[in-house]
Amino acid sequence: MSRTPHVLAALALLFVFAGSAAAQPRPLGVGVKVGVEPQVGLDLHLGETVGLRLLTSLTVGNDDAFGTSTVAVPLRFPAVRRVAVFVGPSVTFVNFEDVAFAGGIVGVEYDLGSRVSLVGEVGLDVGVDDGFADFSTGVNTGVGAFYRF
Repeated sequence: MSRTPHVLAALALLFVFAGSAAAQPRPLGVGVKVGVEPQVGLDLHLGETVGLRLLTSLTVGNDDAFGTSTVAVPLRFPAVRRVAVFVGPSVTFVNFEDVAFAGGIVGVEYDLGSRVSLVGEVGLDVGVDDGFADFSTGVNTGVGAFYRF
């Protein structure tokens, strides 16, 4: 079953409820990211430059379930008005398989107003399982939108 209609509906709701610009920052956001697998999560601005992003996904197949949880600490650097570049470390846990990936993300965030921001990011992860016997890489790449409270 395709997740595209669900993701598009979620993005449409974010834009419908987007408010006008306000003078005070809105540190907490909820959103979606579409990439290798769709993710939902929280985005928290801890200050002017430091943030914390928690994203998770769950895919249920015929015989098994597969999920990931990603924690990222983006460091934001304002580039031009309403646009910020961010870079930071990320850790991804593959649920139900006890595998962890460490890596980093680089991306761009565009604020549409005080409540909605669009994000595009590219990330590379490196994972180790069973000691160093099983070495693998993964990507943490996608585009998304966050609605801020």
